[in-house]
Amino acid sequence: MRPPILFLTVAFAAGLYAGLDLFVARAAWYVVLPVVGAALLLARPAPLGAAVGIMAVAGMLWGKAAVQEREATCAGAWGRETGNGKRETVAAAVRLLDPVSSPGGVVDAEVLPGTCGGALRLRWPEDRPARGGTNWAVAGRWSSEGGPGLLVVRRVRALDPVPRGRGALRDALAARSTELFGARAAIVNALVFAPNARLDSDIRERYVRSGLAHLLSISGLHVGFIAAWLALILRKLPLAARARFAATAVLLLGYLWLLGFPAPAVRAGAMLTLAEVGRLRERVVAPRGVVALAALGVLLQDPWALESVGAWLSVAGVGAVIWAGRAFARAPRLARLAAPALAATLVTAPISALAFGTVAPIGVLANLIAIPLARVAVPGLVLALALSWLASGLAHPIAAGAGLGLALLDLVAQGAALVPGGHVVMVA
Repeated sequence: MRPPILFLTVAFAAGLYAGLDLFVARAAWYVVLPVVGAALLLARPAPLGAAVGIMAVAGMLWGKAAVQEREATCAGAWGRETGNGKRETVAAAVRLLDPVSSPGGVVDAEVLPGTCGGALRLRWPEDRPARGGTNWAVAGRWSSEGGPGLLVVRRVRALDPVPRGRGALRDALAARSTELFGARAAIVNALVFAPNARLDSDIRERYVRSGLAHLLSISGLHVGFIAAWLALILRKLPLAARARFAATAVLLLGYLWLLGFPAPAVRAGAMLTLAEVGRLRERVVAPRGVVALAALGVLLQDPWALESVGAWLSVAGVGAVIWAGRAFARAPRLARLAAPALAATLVTAPISALAFGTVAPIGVLANLIAIPLARVAVPGLVLALALSWLASGLAHPIAAGAGLGLALLDLVAQGAALVPGGHVVMVA
């Protein structure tokens, strides 16, 4: 029997989709009262059906609230004004969440209190390097085509050169990464803490063609690697099971905060927490129920994750892996190893083709080698960065070992990308 939370999450997501679409939401209001009335009538004879209806209405209300919240931000206001032709140049005071080098590039920022508020994505100009966590006055052209919007910055002026907050920590990590890893610092940043790390186009293309692009975007896989190593390290300490769980949860929460709570990472953190709570309470946990409850938590935390390709790939991939693991539990060892990667590739291929225009069947084989390498390399990178503050003498040899794993991972990507027919480019 499927866990009821699965149906409730699907209903909430359907209602949320309607709520996030203003045109659909206006029409959907005509069915709210009938649905609520039907749910009340079915509360006793069919409680699950009633709950599904209530969750759909709740999702629509949550989506409408998310739209209203976004409309009150700088991005929402500028989108309306530029769409109506009222403004061509916009300006705001922001705090950068990542450092920016001389070539410029895309960077995330938070609007400082006192203006319209919210988060912004900026295209920073060339030859104006800036530290993460510093405050700037920016002005430029707002473009809302093909997504939540982008401010193409034309003029900048420093307001506060002292790094603060999350951006300051990312800036410090970027500096340590450059010191420890040199030319590989950009890919280290992309794997550990910087979603917008500037990578050479040939590196990104190599990983896309090899079916390993998911490793370059911080996702649930990275959170799982780090959580597993945290559990292994904490198990060596004289702590009770609940104390280890609390310590792991706090550390993972801090890591999610550093990342900015992206939907795939939040989903993984929620799944790990729910599974551990079930184990501590000695309860049998249905994997589909855990995935559904984690997805519901993500939608509550970030309703716009419903429109995020990364969130869809994350949920679809983990669902496929769970199904394949259970379906092939008694199969020969080779089939057990290959089935999850094959299932994840097949399930996520339509999404990848639609969103990115590329499908890489070779990823089924490449991931069998790359994921075990990443399982060692990514925690090693994290440990080296952490030890650079605590014990710099240990940080360098660990960085060297993790760098070797990173080099092998890149070698796998290079080899897989060169396989004839290993990737297919979809032509519109």
